[in-house]
Amino acid sequence: MNLPPQAPARAHADPPIPDDARRTVRFQMLLSLLATVLFGLAIVLGFELASAGTTRDQPACTVDSEARDCGPEETCVRGRCKPLPPILSVLPCQEGDPCDGRCTCDGAFTCDDRRRCTAAAEDSCAPEVSALLADLQRFEKSQCKKVGEDASQCPPRALDQFFIDHRQFDAVLLGLRHTTTVHFDSRRSGGDLPARQQQEYQQQFAALAGRLRSADAVLIIARASQDARDDQRSQSVNYLVAQNRLDAVAGWIVAQEPTPGAQDLMARKLIRLAIGTSHPLRAELLARNPEHHVITWSRRQSDHLRDSIARHRDLDPDTAAGLHRLLNQSVLLVPIPCALPGPEPRDAR
Repeated sequence: MNLPPQAPARAHADPPIPDDARRTVRFQMLLSLLATVLFGLAIVLGFELASAGTTRDQPACTVDSEARDCGPEETCVRGRCKPLPPILSVLPCQEGDPCDGRCTCDGAFTCDDRRRCTAAAEDSCAPEVSALLADLQRFEKSQCKKVGEDASQCPPRALDQFFIDHRQFDAVLLGLRHTTTVHFDSRRSGGDLPARQQQEYQQQFAALAGRLRSADAVLIIARASQDARDDQRSQSVNYLVAQNRLDAVAGWIVAQEPTPGAQDLMARKLIRLAIGTSHPLRAELLARNPEHHVITWSRRQSDHLRDSIARHRDLDPDTAAGLHRLLNQSVLLVPIPCALPGPEPRDAR
């Protein structure tokens, strides 16, 4: 049997790679790998630095910029936007709320035949209320000047002295059951509100139309929160802010009336006073009155404010400071369920 001829063996094997060449190849591969890693690191680090720079360059939220810088479910705490805390309990209903189980309609409130929660009418004033109103009228006539056609502006020192002489001012007025506070975001006052917030305020005032219409008069007291500075310029700015809030609230009240004649009648019921920062409102006074009504720029914010008022003794210092600030970015409405004292001569003391 003849076998096929075999190929002759290779005379010589491939020459071996010198050690120097091997080291060179390994070094080049290592350099290539290192360059790739460094390039990736540079990209990541550059992105992180850019992000950090953007965050650092962004202005922290402030009291004045909270609505712009923070979302609708956030609040500004120590210069940063924080989520609104959860409300852990069912809140009491306010005037006009639907009786649908989302709030508790009991105590002074009952569900009417429209399935709306409503409080019993108030038709009398305690003697101390009548006396305070008489003193307030005398003070306004003797110490204050008219701003526009309806509102009064009073010297800060005179206001301070009046509140020193009437230390129970808020306690007496808030002893009336159907009081309301209208709260504003930072330095907003009414005319500068976004259209959505304007509509929100107007809708909430609709629930109070009957309560305000049945009153003999409506006392409106506008406040501003205290700035870090307390110089003359800051006081002037605060009074201007309070005055603008006064005008906005008066406009919302009058707008609830269906005819020009009814609107004119309501406008003449209003007693308007801007006090700026002269007499801060305190949470413990509002917490005493279960029928006190709260209006803010959103229903959720109103619920959080009411919840904070109810828990004011248990709040941490930052939250308590925010509550105090918001309470005084406000206008207090006091429907007076009795005839006002008769007018006195302007020079009476």
